[in-house]
Order: sequence, then C-alpha cells, then structure tokens
Amino acid sequence: FDYQIKSEPVVNTFAVNPLKAATIESNIPEQKGYGLIKAGFGNYNKPYGEFFFNHLASKNSIFGIHAMHLSSHGKLKLEDEKGNLLCESFRQQTSDQIHAGASGLLVMGSMGIEPYIRNSVYPGVARCGVEAAKGQAPILVGVMDTCISRVLDRVDALKDLRIDGVVSTVPYYNAMNQSQVVKFYTALADHSKFPVYLYDLAVVTKTRTMPETVMKLWKHPNIRGIKTGNLVTARMLLNSPEKPESFDIVYSDLD
Repeated sequence: FDYQIKSEPVVNTFAVNPLKAATIESNIPEQKGYGLIKAGFGNYNKPYGEFFFNHLASKNSIFGIHAMHLSSHGKLKLEDEKGNLLCESFRQQTSDQIHAGASGLLVMGSMGIEPYIRNSVYPGVARCGVEAAKGQAPILVGVMDTCISRVLDRVDALKDLRIDGVVSTVPYYNAMNQSQVVKFYTALADHSKFPVYLYDLAVVTKTRTMPETVMKLWKHPNIRGIKTGNLVTARMLLNSPEKPESFDIVYSDLD
C-alpha cells in the first residue's frame, strides 16, 4: 500500500509571555523557650513534678533532658502491723477511684500484688472491693497463682460474691508452651462460674500468650477478653475478622 503525510503549518492565535520563577521564603522557626516545668499536687499528699529542657535546635543534632517525680505520702494504710486488711481504708481508696471516673476496677491484679495475699484474707479483700464499688463500676478479681488447682481454689473462694469476671495470667512458676496455655485457660473457663479474662504478662510469667493461642481460646463461651502489654498481639487481635463481638481487648504499655 501507499500513503502520504501532508504537513501544514499551524499558526496559534495567542502569545506566550515568560513567567518569573516563584521564590519561597524560609524563616528559621522562632524558639519559644528552652524548656517546660509542670507541677501538681493530689490526694494523699501526692506531689507531682515534671521538667523538660532542650537546647536550641540545630540542623544536625538536638539534646534534651526529661525528669519526672510522682510520689505519695498519705497516711492511708491498707493493712495493719500483722498484715491484716484494713477494709475501711481499702473501701476509701476504691471509692476515690470510682469518683475519679474509673470505668472498671481490677481488684488484686498484678499491681495489687495478688500473689502475695494470704488465702485467709483473699476473699475479704475481694468482698471489700465489691462493697466499695456499690455496683457503680464493673468489678474483676485477680485469681493468679502457680498452678491450675491453686487458681481454681481462688475462683471457688469468690463463689458468694457478685463480680463481673476473674482475671488470670498463666501459672508463673514454670514456663509453659502454647498448647499448655490453651489447656490451662480452657480448664479455668470450664470451672469458673464467672467470665474469664486472660492476662498476657510475659514479663512475670516468662510465657507469652500468643495471638494464635488467643484466637483458639476466644471460641470458648466463658472467655470474654484479654489484657496484654504486647502491642503486636493487641493489633493482630483487634484486626482479626474472626474476633467475637463479646471479646474485649485491653492494651496497657505499663506491663
């Protein structure tokens, strides 16, 4: 075949004027100061102070100091010289937390040194917490111990109380594999009349409760949630399309 291209000049009807290049003014940020001091004072003679200091920012480096102080010097005693619970003091502390807006209370958790509480006073501590809450906030009670039989004894000691659930780490004397973790929590959930909440506290127990393990356990109708200090675990569980609506996930970077 044969073809031809015929070209003809096209004259435009508008003129092109050159534009001046735009310029951007760069101003060095004004320094607002070298640091910051925060101070406060709370209940039970609790002083609070926080200090921040930074040198003037440069292109390649920055140096800063941060210091904080928080302590309590109140006379609120939770036990007497013999280690017996002072229930009225504990009621006051619990009441203060509720009035401060606490959405729920964990009685005898890891920070409540539950493993150190004697069996003889254990039910009384839980009862004081329930009485102080007066139904104004959900009450969970820690039942952690060194083996399943001792954990179940803790659960049975609470049988006459109206609580919203029990919380337990895995046993913390011997390390466990994940199949043993499943077996432990399943036995606890089968036995307990209260809803069971897992507590992933590997820094103490030396055994993580892995996300895959939790996904097996949340199929149990009496296992209702988990508290974990592992951000990866929390995200995997929250993002799982299989997560039951009734299963709660609580993350705390304090653990």
